[in-house]
Amino acid sequence: MKAHDLFLPGIAAPQMDAMIDDKYLTKGEVRFLSAFLEHFELELDDAVGPEADRFRHYILNVAEYGVPSTTAYTRLNNIRRAFRKVYQDSPFLRAFDAGISEFWREIKPKKAKGTWAPKPLRFSVPQEDLPLHWREALRDMHLGFDGVDKAAPSPSILKTMRRKLCELAKICMDNELAISLNVETAILYERSLLNRERPLAAATIRSSIVHLRDFTLYLGLDEAIVEHLSARLVLHERRVARSTPLKETKIEKIPTYTEIFEQAFEMLGQADDTRERRVAQKLRNHAAALVLMCPFPLRVADTLLKFGDNLTWTGETYHLYVPSTSKNDEPFQATLLPFFRLFVDKLVLQGADPAYLDELRNKCMLDTRLLFESHNGSAPFDTYVSYAWAQVYGTGSHIARAKIHNDLAIFGLEGVEAALKACTHRSSKSAEYYRTKAFQILAGDHVRRAGLDAISDEDWEEYF
Repeated sequence: MKAHDLFLPGIAAPQMDAMIDDKYLTKGEVRFLSAFLEHFELELDDAVGPEADRFRHYILNVAEYGVPSTTAYTRLNNIRRAFRKVYQDSPFLRAFDAGISEFWREIKPKKAKGTWAPKPLRFSVPQEDLPLHWREALRDMHLGFDGVDKAAPSPSILKTMRRKLCELAKICMDNELAISLNVETAILYERSLLNRERPLAAATIRSSIVHLRDFTLYLGLDEAIVEHLSARLVLHERRVARSTPLKETKIEKIPTYTEIFEQAFEMLGQADDTRERRVAQKLRNHAAALVLMCPFPLRVADTLLKFGDNLTWTGETYHLYVPSTSKNDEPFQATLLPFFRLFVDKLVLQGADPAYLDELRNKCMLDTRLLFESHNGSAPFDTYVSYAWAQVYGTGSHIARAKIHNDLAIFGLEGVEAALKACTHRSSKSAEYYRTKAFQILAGDHVRRAGLDAISDEDWEEYF
């Protein structure tokens, strides 16, 4: 049988002959693909694509495989492979991928996960081991009730405080003491922090003491423990002031914004060049994660963004809205400039022709689809954005907040305020820290400029 006796839409007979002669396609692949395309003829250019179960119906009923089996899956997968050899990526092909994935899950369901023993705790105990009145206080904090001398903390602070109390309880049990918060147990806990196998940063130790102090104030414990922890905090504040924060050493390894953007564009180019769907989608996700966190350095818990809920289309660009940020429960919103819109559009298209952009964008909004999703449409893990930064730069996306503060500090107080707003920082301590840093940078620049102005041309020639 000659190749031109077979038919594929858009492929001329001489081109078909060449593909078969070169063994790019087999006659069997062409025959199965031709029948498949004939069945879905009216939906090939649809921007939405058929429902996943339509592909199941085709292979079982139209192709007459009868029952779900690995043989039916293999045939369906071979049709997809031939499809990709001949035609470009499209919304129909994305729907085809989803249909095959769902069919595979039907014939090869995941085995139930075994009951894994939890990882043993080295430095703390389970929350259930805490004294009853501590657990009741933590519950009241979670409900937002204020304590004796301290207001209820934010959810993120409460989570850390709970962990520190569990660490304190472990120290009490190791020393055969009743689990309590007093001067003796506080001293033992502080010593354990200073003697960890892997040294803790000065700021981490200071933060641990702060959480204990705040818990004593919430419970209204006696003045002795409050005064002790307050005095220790003064000492640890001085240690922190003399140390270089770990994030400052990490930020030195992060390239400039221009270099980040260039790398992201390179990733998009690599995604367009590869035929591996998994790799292509990973590159698009990573490129968008890097670029979007530069102007909008959201915390990890706020990066599970959805179209329609958090990203809406204004008619010209996207509007970003987080109704309640994890740090302080305040809303965050911003409008994306055209440059950043490009990266979101790439995640909308996922390799499809740009001609489908408007229809696919509308579908994303209606379906409230996740901004970041895997090649088969499944949701990635919650910390995916931070993971992307760690994969590329060796540290999580939290470093984007430190970077924007550093880079905007050179613009003085206006730059500091802009960075505080972008990072949703509301703490007066954070504001004061970054204002002081900006002053030091500007003061240093002023001194250097003044020194250079005082050197004459003759001095330069003589000494340099």
